[in-house]
Amino acid sequence: MKTRASVLVLALAHAFALTPCAAKSILIFDPAHASVSEWKSSWGELPSGASARTENKKLVVTGNLANQSYGCVYRPLDIDLDKTPLMEIEVESASHHWYLVFRGDQLPNGYIKVQPDTDQTGRVQYDLRLALGLTGKQSFSEVQLGVSTEDSTGGNLKQSLVIRRFQILSADEGAPGSLQLYGPSNRNLSGWKNQNDDRSPSGVDMVPSPKSVTLRGNRPSQSYGFMHRTFSLDFSKSPVLKFEAESASHHWYLILNHPNLDKGFVRLQPDSNLTGVFYYDLKEIAGITGTQSVRLQVGVSTNEEKPTCLDETVVIKEISVVSPADVPASQKILRKADLKFRQKIQADVPKVYKVLTAPPAVPLAVPADTEKPSADISAGPWDMESRDDGLLRSMGEEYDELFLNGHAYKRPAAGAKVEFSETKNALTVKNAFYRVVLSKENGALLSFTQGASTAPVITGSADGCLWKIDTSGRKVIESRAQDFTWKWDAAASGLALEYKGATASSRVTVRMGFDASEKISMEIEAENLSDAVFLSVLFPQGLLFSTARLDRVVLPRLIGVAFKPGFFRSNKQWSDPYPSSFADYAWIGTRSGSLTSYMTQPKGAFQPASLEIGASGAGEQGSYTHRMPVRVEKGRFWRSPKVYLTAGGSVYETARAYAQDSGLAAFSPLSKKLKPEAYARLQRSPFIRVDQSVNIDIPSVIRLLKELPVPAILHLTSFWPGGFDRNYPDYLPPDPDYGTMDEFKALTAKARALGLLVMPYTNPTWWNDGPTVKRLSEEKIAARNPDHSLLREKYNENPGVVVDPFDPQVIERNLQTLKEFTQTVPMDLLFHDQIGARRWLYTDEAGRELAYTQGLIDQAARDSAAVPLMTEGGFDRLIPYETGFCGMTSLSYPGFAEYDKLWGVGNWEIYPVSAFMAHSKVNFYQHNLSEDVVANTEAKLAWNLAYGFGLTVSRTYIRQNLERKWIVLAGLFHKHLMPRILGEDMKGFLRLNERSTWSRFGDVDVIVNHSLKDPLAVGGHLLPPSGFLAQSRGADETGDNILAGYFSRLNGEDLEAGHYLIVRSNPQRIEVIQPDAKTTWLTLARPMDWTKDSRIRAYRAANGAEAPAPVSVGPDRLSILYDAAGEPDGYVLRYAEDGGEAHVSVHVSWDSAKDRRTLRGRVWVFAPAGRELKDLTVKISAWKIASDNGPPAPDAPAAGLESTIEKVLKGGTGRFPFTLTIPTAFHLDGRGIWVRARAEFKEGGKRTVRVAERKVNLAP
Repeated sequence: MKTRASVLVLALAHAFALTPCAAKSILIFDPAHASVSEWKSSWGELPSGASARTENKKLVVTGNLANQSYGCVYRPLDIDLDKTPLMEIEVESASHHWYLVFRGDQLPNGYIKVQPDTDQTGRVQYDLRLALGLTGKQSFSEVQLGVSTEDSTGGNLKQSLVIRRFQILSADEGAPGSLQLYGPSNRNLSGWKNQNDDRSPSGVDMVPSPKSVTLRGNRPSQSYGFMHRTFSLDFSKSPVLKFEAESASHHWYLILNHPNLDKGFVRLQPDSNLTGVFYYDLKEIAGITGTQSVRLQVGVSTNEEKPTCLDETVVIKEISVVSPADVPASQKILRKADLKFRQKIQADVPKVYKVLTAPPAVPLAVPADTEKPSADISAGPWDMESRDDGLLRSMGEEYDELFLNGHAYKRPAAGAKVEFSETKNALTVKNAFYRVVLSKENGALLSFTQGASTAPVITGSADGCLWKIDTSGRKVIESRAQDFTWKWDAAASGLALEYKGATASSRVTVRMGFDASEKISMEIEAENLSDAVFLSVLFPQGLLFSTARLDRVVLPRLIGVAFKPGFFRSNKQWSDPYPSSFADYAWIGTRSGSLTSYMTQPKGAFQPASLEIGASGAGEQGSYTHRMPVRVEKGRFWRSPKVYLTAGGSVYETARAYAQDSGLAAFSPLSKKLKPEAYARLQRSPFIRVDQSVNIDIPSVIRLLKELPVPAILHLTSFWPGGFDRNYPDYLPPDPDYGTMDEFKALTAKARALGLLVMPYTNPTWWNDGPTVKRLSEEKIAARNPDHSLLREKYNENPGVVVDPFDPQVIERNLQTLKEFTQTVPMDLLFHDQIGARRWLYTDEAGRELAYTQGLIDQAARDSAAVPLMTEGGFDRLIPYETGFCGMTSLSYPGFAEYDKLWGVGNWEIYPVSAFMAHSKVNFYQHNLSEDVVANTEAKLAWNLAYGFGLTVSRTYIRQNLERKWIVLAGLFHKHLMPRILGEDMKGFLRLNERSTWSRFGDVDVIVNHSLKDPLAVGGHLLPPSGFLAQSRGADETGDNILAGYFSRLNGEDLEAGHYLIVRSNPQRIEVIQPDAKTTWLTLARPMDWTKDSRIRAYRAANGAEAPAPVSVGPDRLSILYDAAGEPDGYVLRYAEDGGEAHVSVHVSWDSAKDRRTLRGRVWVFAPAGRELKDLTVKISAWKIASDNGPPAPDAPAAGLESTIEKVLKGGTGRFPFTLTIPTAFHLDGRGIWVRARAEFKEGGKRTVRVAERKVNLAP
């Protein structure tokens, strides 16, 4: 077959006007008559970002924008795609990247990118019929030829593209019948990408050679990696994909993506380690027709045998699309039936392969904790059943994020002795876990390497300094400028680094302790010998790491945030104060391993800190600095708490290590801080705010109490005189417009009697214009700045002062507030605003300049002895005294516009490191005051469940009847699901892809589809946009398992629309609750022990009573119509006691899968041994099920279909076959057919009726 050049097809759009050249080809740029007169460089007054000129008979395109990464020149183009469909460009050079776009009204979205950004040179050919999906004569307004620096922030200024020739060719001048994506005629990888759409790495390096390309796994974060490209094909011509694999160190796979495919993709080749040439029938496998743009993924995989594909390879010689006629007769064209896991066990490379089985469809398959889940995610909706090897795997009890971070973060099984050595310029300390190299000149950290890795995690210290000290007058003391000595203590495995200022301004000692573990302990002590004041100590300072090798940096910002390489490459900076950061902890993960830095707190003397990250240089490096605020006057001495550096380990492991070393792990779990009954009520209670500021008076609130679920947290705000942010700390008596003191007592008493947990708002940290402040005076109670001025703050235009938590009058007044809400008007909980949200502060009190945070901790400790507390925000040292932390995310969740603005879109993601540390010890909630965070959308509700938050709703909107649905949902999910999530350890978190997460709390897995437009398939279920699934792995103390979520398909059966469902089950009962009450068919898994059809009964529960309901009984499915009329409590299915009675079952199926006209089945009648059923009549009836109706009443006449059989049965089993012919009308508007078998007989002179029912789908 003649091949002239590579035919690359992708998509973009813009246009040219042409000059005929030879008989068949048309030159867009003719070297013989070099001219750029038709190329334009602006749209009116708006520059297009590049200019064109000729040089040595070549077309040169040069970028001219300093602040934009792309720009182009363009011209119109008229072309007859039937006669001249091929475009050929000969590129001599490209200083960076170039692209090609066609623009015209006939194109989707007005344009198609035929060539995305590429640095390819040489001759490149495109079949425009495939790339554009067009034929015949076409006019394009623009063909854009552009230069780009991809996502660089430096612009495309002076970037150039040199073109030798640019022409349009006829079909016979090109490569007929072949589209060579990579092969002998196209060894260039232009068009292939190893980045996802968000520019995150897809897991492989593409290593070209003269005759092949090697895909090499480069991510320790996943068991697979792939390259991909998009191209267009005419599927009506039965295209065949040719793939030639020369070798594979493990496994390779192929995936084809297209929106019209089931689940958005089809796996052309499941994991295989076979080599050779393979052909795939794309039309038959994909089942799509016409000209379509598709994406092909070619990947490496470890087939679940290990959690990383790092350094695994597949060598590829060719990837082409050919016609069936081009396939050699000796080769088989693979079709759907051939798509299976393929492996060849090689004698010289022994491998052990697991027996791979697909998970059962119902219930959600989560096998025992012996396996871990794969992160095998392909583009489009992610499906846990998309792999033959059973993709759904258990996280395991100690699962953390190894599938994000891979084996690079694993540690050796055992430690080894510490070894110290010195060279002319360096000091080296190492053991089995790490190798630390320090400068012999000044103690700077030169490198930190994990285990036996050859590449360091930390590449040095910024500015060559291990530490720095900021002083007053903006003077900085640096370790590199000091007189330096060192001493190694071999007996204690300790290293002392001593610094004395050349001008006698300071004396600093750093002590580092080493042992056989993965941890290094460090302390720094400083003596001030100068006139300046030490204000902060940076230690460790400026730990540098390569952004090219970076996975992510994780900080406990509220629930936790992971900063991606793009954050550093964009030259961003961020400083997170602790508090309000949740913990003093930072994790740096790279391809070479990981490093964790954290500080532990001394008892009773809180040391604040700031965790600082940012770009170093031009973004090639990132840095981390641990800053400790101090206030050290001349002649004073200061010593830091212990700071640890830990080699290796995932976020989960090191977060748990921090909890252990900091004492957090020893704090009591929430279940032990509260009495059992109080704990159970709290976890069943959604968080409901009632705000008096929306003109609700006490009588109105009392009337509205009946609308709230019970139990629930009733959070009362703005009930005091003056309203919110006024009159603090004087909350009682309430505002006269709200009600009297007696009415307020009646309200709280009524709410508590109903079972609600009442919690009033207070603020013990900031006071303003109330009687207390006027009586005590601001001058006496306010905290002060270092310059002795009052520490003032303003909220909602209301000025006030931050009070001194150590002042005796402040302590006394806060104790009075405690007494008011525990004795005067008893409450169940007390809310402290700002206690957990305030960052550390400098004050003017000598010797306690940084003790402010400790004062807040002491405040919480005093009050928690009398009543359970909640607070705004929260950090780890408050955990022993708090029941709930409110506001553990940004107020702009789940879109997080605030974070996008701070850190850049795509540069970060939520990562729940704080939940790893403390989820069992305190409840996490959204902010208690903001209306923007209430769970009043599908997306918000699902997000809260993904990260283990209690559900917060607001009573403010109920007055307009907007929020009732969400309050009902929150109440039911808290009643049935949240007690199994809140108060439990968070044992796992996996980001399946950019749009879905998998979390584990205790024994409950929560899978959430965060996409706002695409569904997510999970086993036999389908989660709509913002859908979720929560399923337990075992029974709770009541013996129940739970399956809950927001579904558009349940157990393989599509629902009418998105439905919230709760299914509780045990061996005797299945209870189905639908919180938002929509009429729909539901299909449930039939328990294996429910062996007798006639003992399966269904009931509709409403108003405390149950009424029998029809149920379709199948071999492994039970179907009911959930009739939402009147908002029932739910439906219950039971397995009745066996009284030895006769029973009946029915089995039915279509006679032919093609015509769907005849139903054939059997009725089975079972008579107990020795019993005779006389005058037995079996009546078979069938009804059409329309979308708006369900099963017929028990005695309803058949809808035209009926068959009767009469017989006498003497013990044993009777089998009665039947046939029903289905009218065409049933297929026109029906959703299914309801078949009922009614058996009547006499037994012992008594007339008895037994019924069995089945629902039969109309669709294949």
